[in-house]
Formats: sequence, structure tokens, C-alpha cells
Amino acid sequence: MILKVGQSLASAVDGTTLVVLRPAEGDVTLTCGGVQMSEGKTTSGDGTSIDAAHIGGALIGKRYVDEASGLEVLCTKPGQGSSRWAALCSCSRGPHRCPLRTECSGPNEEWSLRMNISMLLDMAVDGFGDRVVIGTRDTGITASRLRELAIAGAATVRDSGADAIVYLAVNGPAFPVAMFAAARAGVPLVPVNYRLGREQLDALLANHPRALGIADPNQAEVLERAGLNVRTPAQWLQQLSEPDVTKVDEDEGLDTEGAAVVIYTSGTTSAPKGVLLRHENLSSYVIGSVEFANAEDADAALVSVPPYHIAAVANVITNLYAGRRTMVLEQFTPEQWLDTVRDEGITNALVVPTMLARIVDSDADKTVPALRGLAYGERLCPPGLSSVRWNCGPRSDSSMPTV
Repeated sequence: MILKVGQSLASAVDGTTLVVLRPAEGDVTLTCGGVQMSEGKTTSGDGTSIDAAHIGGALIGKRYVDEASGLEVLCTKPGQGSSRWAALCSCSRGPHRCPLRTECSGPNEEWSLRMNISMLLDMAVDGFGDRVVIGTRDTGITASRLRELAIAGAATVRDSGADAIVYLAVNGPAFPVAMFAAARAGVPLVPVNYRLGREQLDALLANHPRALGIADPNQAEVLERAGLNVRTPAQWLQQLSEPDVTKVDEDEGLDTEGAAVVIYTSGTTSAPKGVLLRHENLSSYVIGSVEFANAEDADAALVSVPPYHIAAVANVITNLYAGRRTMVLEQFTPEQWLDTVRDEGITNALVVPTMLARIVDSDADKTVPALRGLAYGERLCPPGLSSVRWNCGPRSDSSMPTV
């Protein structure tokens, strides 16, 4: 079998599934329980038919590497055996010392759990590095460029001695760059609700006195008051593009157990509380629920939620993993939303019900020929909105699907 990045493989004898992070060259066979694995996510067997010579175990979230060929795989669903992956999996390149083979494997502790979200970006670069994944079709950021900016951003964070990136700005290209820069630097991203009152903001920022700050010009004073070193989103991106910025990638020993993002609660009934979104949880969620590179080249998603919303975080990583270009509206109006959907060929969009209601009530042109999927969240959809008919070109005779 010729393996490719993001390919899913399923066991024929138990519930084990894995995804290829980096393929080896040439024809490779991976076996589970002594039986060749098949492409896809559908497994068969309950483990009872595994020969005793091949009983072992695959640990979910573990990344395994054959140093000789460069093959790297990630277990996305565990098997029925014990805690030794090597007893279940082997490659057929002939006699050689391969860590995936039973006879030359060591304890699982030799293999590091590497579920940092940077892995998702690395896979995107390997799979479709030249595809625009952030911004407009004409001037957007490719997957490869996103990683370059993230590497430069991580170096900037390390050089500054910061232990977090605080993001107090509207959504935009600087947000995913900050997310992956923080991940590569081993610090969390902390997107802050710019609608909080002064006392709430001051109390929240007191939790991050050593953070590097990114803020819109009208919010910079808030971070400066907290003693943070601040730059605007435009200055952040410009700084990372300077030729003298360190671009050495120090991805060895990436933080895999710590928080990738800290989302604070709204603070409506009490002081905002930080919720930790860990690398392992976010990466497992993406790999377990999204098919790698399943989007078409022309697919694009429009996100209309602020960066301090969990949906903003989820959409960055899920759309990237799928290979879908993501755009955001910095400030929402129904007219701007509809214009962007048309002009940028948006195929998928995310709104909250109040936005959807304003779009439906608007007198603007609702012709959206490329739009195929509309997702909403946060609260129940107002009655009647889910059955609204849209002018979707060849699909204008049906209701716009909602997810």
C-alpha cells in the first residue's frame, strides 16, 4: 500500500485505527494482530481472533515512529490488547531494525506522546502546503506560510520570556498565527473578551503578568495598564515577516499535556474563570471527527464569531485539518456577510442565531451560489429560521441545510 499524509487505517481483527502523519516511501504494509490493515476508519473483529504471537496494544493518542523510513503513525482508536503497540504493528520493508516491529520494540515509555496542535499544522503543510488556508483567495496565507509565521512567532515568544500570548482584538489572520505560535513556543493562547468591563479585564489580566500582548489599537491601553508588551495584529504579522526575525524551529519536546488555549467564561454571574483547552484534547477531537484534506481546493468557510469564543478556536483547527480556507468577519453586518459569501465563494459558514435572524430580515441580496452548509450555535435557533429558503444557485429549490 502506498501511504499518504492523513490516511486512516483500520484493523481487520480489533478496534484499532490509526492515521498516517508522515508516510514512508514506496509500498508499505501495516498489520494489526498479524493481519494487514485496510484504508478507512471502519474496523472489524473484537480482538478474540488475534494470534497470541501478535497480542499487544495500541494507546490512543500515541505517536509511533520508524526512524529508518521516516514513517510516523498516530493511534486514534485503541485496540484490545495490552500496552505494547509494537506487537500489533509492523512494516514489510524486509529485514531491518524497525521500532514498529515486535522483535525490536522497547517499552512504550520510549515513545513520546506528541499531541500538540502544531502537529495538525505540520500535517497540513505536508499534505497541501501551497493551498491558501487563511484569508482571501488572492492574498491569503498558505499552510506553509502559516507555519513559517508560527515558527517566527514562537521564537519571538521565547526570546521575550513570555509565558502566554494574550489576544485582545477582533478575529482575523493574526489569531491563527498567534494560536500556532503559542503552541510551538509551549505557552497557551489567551483570547480575551474585549466587551468585559475595566475591573473584569484588569482582574483577568492580572493572571498573566508575563504574557506577550496582541491588541487592537483601541484596546492597547488595557494591556499596557497591565504591564504587558503590546503590539497590534498588523504589527504582530509585520514583525514576524521581518528578515531578521529568528525562524529556527525548536519543535522538539513540544508541550503536549499543557493548555493550548485558555478560554475565560463570560463573567455574567461571577468573575470570569479560565477553562483550559489542552493540546491532547483538541488534537484528539480534530483527528477523531474530521477527515484529513477532505475539502476541495475551492472550499471556504466564513466564521463570524469573536476569537474568545470556543467556536473560533475549533474552526481554526478543524478547517485547517480539512484543508478548507477560513475567512473571518472582523465586524458583522448582514450586508457585509452576504457580500463576502458571494465574493469569496464561501461554501460553509458559522453564525449565531441572532446573526442569522439579522441576515434573514435584511433587504440585501441573498443570492449565495456557492454556499452549501450553514452552522449555528450558542442557543436555540429562533422559530422559522431553520426553514428559510435561500437563493443558492442550482440548489435554490431547497432550504439551506443547517448543521
